Amino acid sequence: MPYARRFASLGLPALALLGACGDDGGASASGAGASGAGGAGGAGTTTAAPSTAIAPSATGAGGLPEVIDVAGVVVDPEGAPIEGASVLQGGGAVQQVTGPEGTFAVALSTTVPGAPTLVAAKIGHRSAGLELDAVPEGPITLVLTPIAAPDNALGYTFGDPGTGDPALDTSTEVCGHCHSTFAREFGTSAHAKSARDPLVHDLYAGVASAIATEAACLAAGGVWRTGTKPGTPSQSITKCYIGSGALPDLNACGGPGELACDDPARPASERPTRFGACADCHAIGMDGPAGGRDLLEAEGLAYEKGNHCDACHHVREVDLAAPPGTGGRLAMQRPREKQGGAIDGPILQALFGPYLDVPNTFMGGSPQPQYREAVFCAGCHEQLQPALLPGESLDPARWPEGLPVHSTYSEWLASPWADANAPCQNCHMPVLEGLNNAMDVATPDDAGIAFGFPRAVGEVRSHSFRGPLTDQGPGVPRLLDGVVQVGLAPAIVADPSGPALEVATELVNVSAGPAVPTGEPLRSLVLVVEAEACGVPLAATRGPALDAFGGAIASGVVGQDATAAGALARLPGVGVQR
Repeated sequence: MPYARRFASLGLPALALLGACGDDGGASASGAGASGAGGAGGAGTTTAAPSTAIAPSATGAGGLPEVIDVAGVVVDPEGAPIEGASVLQGGGAVQQVTGPEGTFAVALSTTVPGAPTLVAAKIGHRSAGLELDAVPEGPITLVLTPIAAPDNALGYTFGDPGTGDPALDTSTEVCGHCHSTFAREFGTSAHAKSARDPLVHDLYAGVASAIATEAACLAAGGVWRTGTKPGTPSQSITKCYIGSGALPDLNACGGPGELACDDPARPASERPTRFGACADCHAIGMDGPAGGRDLLEAEGLAYEKGNHCDACHHVREVDLAAPPGTGGRLAMQRPREKQGGAIDGPILQALFGPYLDVPNTFMGGSPQPQYREAVFCAGCHEQLQPALLPGESLDPARWPEGLPVHSTYSEWLASPWADANAPCQNCHMPVLEGLNNAMDVATPDDAGIAFGFPRAVGEVRSHSFRGPLTDQGPGVPRLLDGVVQVGLAPAIVADPSGPALEVATELVNVSAGPAVPTGEPLRSLVLVVEAEACGVPLAATRGPALDAFGGAIASGVVGQDATAAGALARLPGVGVQR
């Protein structure tokens, strides 16, 4: 379907969309014919030099032969040949990787739906493409524009993912304008609330946000005082400060008679300077410098949408040798080049993803295969942490490489799923059916640079980032359901004439790659064992069991005042725990 007609059927202004989903330069930008030039701004620019026409063979769609032999060269903006560039037909497999001379010779098929599109791509460069509406008369030049090195210190203003509702996402300034399903799913995910999770902020500032009155705070042993309102760094609210927190523990502030560590009234010279790298993973979408930020600086989009689309897709690569999060393991490469080289011109976009064939100049698509791999998740979900408290150190015999506050990636790496090449994405980003590709507005007939190319089954994956307890609706089991198998180990030992029934239970992780539970040490799994005889419940008389408090109040050191298993476990101040 022609572009203008396609847009009109959506009830949206055609010209605005042509400049957005295609290129800021207009309809002919990325979708130029073989005799035309590429789009404005230079990203993905293509040229065609006149030469002898190729004689057509069997006729395919649009009067073109079924097979079009295309030759040319891949160069950088200065005209130097690029080695190691992948050349392919949009929507197809790589046909050739360029050598030192940058030349290629491939065949495009017109039997594939959509416009036959020649694409070149290389890691660290914006992909380039050219739609063919005629048999080229000579060699074709594809220009790959490199993406400038990261400038994390200078900062970047992130874009809004949108809501996923077409009635609201009416501008290409939001991702949901074209990627409605992805944006809608993302909004329900834990990634979307990573920077505004109340529990995270409670642990960060050392408060209990569930306690809403001064009287209740004092009754709980806390202190009712002023602090920063999460999401609004300049505003203050009264909160109940109780127990430890990242800010008070790391900065030795907020003691009796002092202002709270996060009180906006604190003089600049007395404000915290150690933040525990919390924001480096919980708020990667903050504008400005990347890494080492105060979580309470997150506001606006960074607070409301957390680790959103525009933030995630500016991760150039994951470097496991660096510390977790932004400014470290997540190498954020946010663009700073300007279209046409003008100082005051619009930014020449660069967005990373798993596909080679995203030559849309508006997107500035750049391939990064790590988006399909478990190592991408390890950017945050694998942390060996040093001792953060001033003057403290870890036991080198017990934790020689750091405290494993997150070991999800290494747990997966040691599991059979790693050998089976089944990364985290297989479960947490399940296959999404019903879409032609990542764009809700795309169909096979309009395949090309503007609308992308049809993807094989399994290529389009959900962006709900399913957690173990995520409810996917009727008939869809949670990820946790069926993961743990409960059995009796080794067997029931019973004396029919005796007064008791001895039962030993065994839990086995039968299908999850990481441990169950995984993630930070705060998570735990509680097994409730119930038994009855002739319809009468049997009461447990001994064994490792929890009372109604579930251990939330009682605490003890295993081997000193608590036992991990066996008979009675006695904890201080509580009495016997069964």
